[in-house]
Amino acid sequence: MAQERTAADDLVLSGASVLATSPTNAQLSNAGAGDLVRLAVRCFPTGDTWYCLHLGIFHSEPDIEALAKAAEDEAAAAARGEDLGSGRIVGADLWEWASLPYQERVDREHAEVKEIVESLSAAKATDDYGILAAPTSYALMTSSKMSKQEASYYCGPTSVQTIAWNNPGGDVYKSQASWASILKTTSSGGTDLEPMRVAINNYTTWDSAAGTYQSHWGMHSKTDAQLRTFYGNRRFGPTIHWVHLRKGSTTSYYGGNTSGHYNVGRGYDFNSTANGGIIRIFEPAGGPANNNYYPSKTANETIFYLKKALGYNGNGVIIGPQ
Repeated sequence: MAQERTAADDLVLSGASVLATSPTNAQLSNAGAGDLVRLAVRCFPTGDTWYCLHLGIFHSEPDIEALAKAAEDEAAAAARGEDLGSGRIVGADLWEWASLPYQERVDREHAEVKEIVESLSAAKATDDYGILAAPTSYALMTSSKMSKQEASYYCGPTSVQTIAWNNPGGDVYKSQASWASILKTTSSGGTDLEPMRVAINNYTTWDSAAGTYQSHWGMHSKTDAQLRTFYGNRRFGPTIHWVHLRKGSTTSYYGGNTSGHYNVGRGYDFNSTANGGIIRIFEPAGGPANNNYYPSKTANETIFYLKKALGYNGNGVIIGPQ
């Protein structure tokens, strides 16, 4: 008698279908940022979400053409010398992948699909539409293991430094400069998303405590209740937010404006759901320097403003447990 096909089997089949469309050398030859998105970022359904190769989990149906056009806009702005801060749709890791021989590219995509299938099968978090079965208030990490970023473009290294320093399996302390080297941070481009996700999984045990870390896209389009469930179900691990902080517009606490920026979610307080509830933040740009835009390393931000900060560039990315 034939065995009934499982959800994991369906994931494997879906993943195999996108692997069969890996772009050729000729297709990638001379591809710009937009074409690289169109060719490389292929998606398959994973229940209530979608997984897109080279980017991560999308919590609403991905619009690849919109992403491609946004990537073209990013590339054009960078070519004009505009300060984009940290984070790119097409990061250095994707450009590096595109330069590899065909078989090595395919092998890496096979490994990526294998990781996400295993991660989804073993996920500790439930879907984001379920009932929040978690405490109404939760906090992670200690302020004594948090440091202000030492350079204007070190928000990525500082975020990872703090997460690793507060590692549940024992402190993993490295200087911000050391993390910047690991993450391939640059003064012109800041830090890309993927190296931070990989570093948390490889250098800490947060993935064992909370679930494999993935990039979650489209989080700004969630309802307040869905975000409360997202954070509640992933409360055992910190998150990294890709945000733009704009005084009075996308933040309630920061007194200046940033370009692409990262800060860390370290818990929440949903005892009141006014403005969605509170997300507890480690703010790498906080502290007495930097024009004293915000004097503390920690902050409380409402979901109302966090969604605005996440959605400023239209991507809404949170790096967090699966």
